[in-house]
Amino acid sequence: MIDTILGGHAWSAEGSARDALVWQEAASGDIPAAQAPWLAHPLFAPAMRRPEVAVRLKAIIGGLLRLALRQRQIGTGHQPAATRLHALAMPTLVLVGEHDLADFLAIAERIGREASQVCTVVVPDAGYMVNMEAPEAVNRAVLAFWDGAIRRPRRA
Repeated sequence: MIDTILGGHAWSAEGSARDALVWQEAASGDIPAAQAPWLAHPLFAPAMRRPEVAVRLKAIIGGLLRLALRQRQIGTGHQPAATRLHALAMPTLVLVGEHDLADFLAIAERIGREASQVCTVVVPDAGYMVNMEAPEAVNRAVLAFWDGAIRRPRRA
């Protein structure tokens, strides 16, 4: 899980207020109008400070908005994942950027606390777009996790 959203997470008031304009524009179907406030959102601030990442992020942001909007619309009718973390029994890697928003850091911490067999890695000098901001660190973490937890599982 990389900077994952957790269904049933109680988002902070600050986080909810920041998101309102973006979701209002996106829900109206005006994805181009929603792109500017989303790119200016603190969620993407660390990524936008890296020119090579900012260029890529600007190119994909419309698709990300459409996907996020679709996920918000279909996320009803199921028991939230946050209530089922204890049932997550397989080895799980949780990655989060050191400079990510407090809500995402809290989600990573909660998954690590409530699920078993979780390896949580906080990637230094990265934010929400950790896979774009620090791809080498993400790859090292994934390969180390794969090597330790999957290829050579712990014996009970």
